[in-house]
Amino acid sequence: MKTEITQTNAALPEHGSRMPFPTPSIPRPLATASRVTTRTLALRVLAILIVGSLSLAAQPLYLWDTVFGGSGDDLLEDMKPTADGGFVAAGLSYSPANSGRAEAYGSYDYWVLKLDTHLNVEWERSFGGSGSDRCYSVLALRDGGFLLAGHSESGATGNKAVAGFGDLDIWLVRLDSRGNRLWERVYGGSARDEYGPRSAAVETSDGGYLIGGNSFSPAG
Repeated sequence: MKTEITQTNAALPEHGSRMPFPTPSIPRPLATASRVTTRTLALRVLAILIVGSLSLAAQPLYLWDTVFGGSGDDLLEDMKPTADGGFVAAGLSYSPANSGRAEAYGSYDYWVLKLDTHLNVEWERSFGGSGSDRCYSVLALRDGGFLLAGHSESGATGNKAVAGFGDLDIWLVRLDSRGNRLWERVYGGSARDEYGPRSAAVETSDGGYLIGGNSFSPAG
């Protein structure tokens, strides 16, 4: 299933006039193929830009859309604007190498794409081991780099350099502005330590990071 978000050129009312409230655009399925039979979920990423206009007759203007993905499941989890006017998009991918992405390592891998203003891909990177590695957040950092946050079932396999502690560990991957990996960190105990869709990561004023997730590991 593909999800569409349309970009619009919305009208503003004149001072003192009452503004009609249009029916909001609701994301709608675009694909007709069954996910069960194709195991394919492409990412459709569109921009929303509302531009004021004095003309009440102005209609929403569709500008462009872009699809990313391969022959497997490719799921967008987070997207942030970047200082150069582009975007960084991150999630998880089950697609094989050379099928919409350059590299693949295990089950699900972290997948991050740097996009320009018009959603052209400047670079893309995959990170993972032999197990399931799921990225749920990306931070666009003040120095122009990026931080990926999620959790990993993999040991030190694939291009994952550090082993885990339990069944599931929080896994952070730090990138520079060109997508090169600077470092990675694993946090966890002997059981399951999760960074999921409802977890959070922020950059702090002292140049560090605050990470919130769930832990089922015992103390010690």
